[in-house]
Amino acid sequence: MGDIQLKFIQLMVAEAVGIALCLLGVYLFVRGISGRSSFSIQGPGIKATVNNAAPGIIVCLIGMVIIVFSLQSEVGRVQVSESSNSTDVLDLWLARSQNIAGDEDYSTILATILGETPSERVHVVSRVIRDTSTLGGISKTEYGLEKYWLLLAAVNCDRGYFSLGDASPETMILPNSVLDIWHVSRYRDSSWVRVAYVDRKQAYNHILSLANKGLRFGDDVTFSWLTEFYKEEGLPLALTPADTSGGITNLRELSIKYYGEPQYWRLILWVNSETLEENTSQLTSTNDKGRLWILHFLPPNL
Repeated sequence: MGDIQLKFIQLMVAEAVGIALCLLGVYLFVRGISGRSSFSIQGPGIKATVNNAAPGIIVCLIGMVIIVFSLQSEVGRVQVSESSNSTDVLDLWLARSQNIAGDEDYSTILATILGETPSERVHVVSRVIRDTSTLGGISKTEYGLEKYWLLLAAVNCDRGYFSLGDASPETMILPNSVLDIWHVSRYRDSSWVRVAYVDRKQAYNHILSLANKGLRFGDDVTFSWLTEFYKEEGLPLALTPADTSGGITNLRELSIKYYGEPQYWRLILWVNSETLEENTSQLTSTNDKGRLWILHFLPPNL
């Protein structure tokens, strides 16, 4: 029995258990089984509490939760034949990188490189550059050819080391800089399963809700905790210096550049609370604030 068939069986069993619990709950409620119970569930983007409810209602709600989560799961298969050449994929990413103007937000840049329905998954390796080098030199070291410097520049344009519009093979990369190197992750006869409701926007909203609750970044909520939490959801998290080049003048514009929407300027404020004042607004200038840090998700590291 293959992985896909096994996963479908697991989902069907989960749905059957959920339906059975719903019917049992209705039966207990109709029969008038007395008692008082409480039920609570909490997760990214969802929180519910029921107090002093009849046992039948609690059992029915548990069944409904199981059904909802099983229906929101996706099962997919990624297959790559032995003739698949990772160089072809790198060339495709490079060609797409040439369509980037340099003023797009980071999410748009990633979507442009990968395409709307990427057939290949990305394996991300973070490299610490020990000696002064260039984008062309790093490309030749990592890929064997200098021509992939533009892909390196596009993937790492959020680091603040250079402006994508001005980047070239000769662009200098200083020691102790950290660059993400994209490689092709290939699978043969394997499956992947992902919970559909956990996407990046909902994850950003979840992090923003932590900030709105008054929890302090670094004290109440640490970067390591967030990293481990979202790693289980298949969302690798990074904390990188903000790139304010390209005409970025305030937090609103910086939010649009990295998150695609302006409301996440509060997320930038939360991460940089030691640098930015409490009366900061979305129109607060970024020109005189020194180095700011951006909390954002990376492509899946598979």
